[in-house]
Amino acid sequence: MEVDFIVRNGLIVQQAIQVCESLRYTDVREREIRSLVECSHELGVSESLVLSAEDDQQELVVENVTIQVKPIWQWLLEAKG
Repeated sequence: MEVDFIVRNGLIVQQAIQVCESLRYTDVREREIRSLVECSHELGVSESLVLSAEDDQQELVVENVTIQVKPIWQWLLEAKG
């Protein structure tokens, strides 16, 4: 299992994050999603995030894990307060 980032609040893991240029290629998409799902199951996280250089935005549910896919520029502009 390998993910790019883990977001924690103290000792509680809140989210796993993958960053990639694109999910348009099947092998990349499967690898990124598989890693997030495995990590989410292992750490008890029900929501994860894929940040991409593309403008694609979607929500996937894979093996009871909700995965938000969004452009990195949008994520950077969202309020974090």
